[in-house]
Amino acid sequence: MQDSRRPRAPQDPTHGSPRPGNRPGPDAGRVRFAAAGAGLAVLASALVVGDVLATAVGVALALAGIVMGIVALVRSRGTSGRGLLIAFAVIAILWGALNALGGGSRLLVWPATQAYQECTDRSLTLSSSRHCEQQLTDNVWHHFSGTPLETGSPSGEASPTGSASPTGSASPSGTTTPQPSSSASPTVSPAAASPTPTH
Repeated sequence: MQDSRRPRAPQDPTHGSPRPGNRPGPDAGRVRFAAAGAGLAVLASALVVGDVLATAVGVALALAGIVMGIVALVRSRGTSGRGLLIAFAVIAILWGALNALGGGSRLLVWPATQAYQECTDRSLTLSSSRHCEQQLTDNVWHHFSGTPLETGSPSGEASPTGSASPTGSASPSGTTTPQPSSSASPTVSPAAASPTPTH
């Protein structure tokens, strides 16, 4: 006689409900929170190089990323995914601090930064780019001392407007055809190029 009973697998008492390993717990939420802080800090780096409004928003996002990173580090005690959480929190704090300092200093000397941007937009050579960098350094000091800022294109460089002097060239038929001179360079006075800001 055979035993008709077969061994059965033990039954799960929580049949139908998700297993504890499959559902996201509070640890996943903490990691997402730290990742969001790191994301804000990284996003801030794209904004702190723009105009004044974008720079201000970038600084605000960087500060929010720093705060979220600190909160994530404080709450990281006892979590299972602590290594990933700490990595995101450190990225949020360090990257956010870098962007907050860079954007904040840029906002602090905004008129000098704007004059530098205008100068580099007009510079065509490496020497004129170096002149713009020197002008930025001088303008930062001028900004803090209250003296007027230097503006305009670098000295000795061609500016975008001006007049060309025509010269003639002989054609095979013996007549002359007017052509612009190859040395024609447009010029604009630095005072007309950009007005000095008033405070």
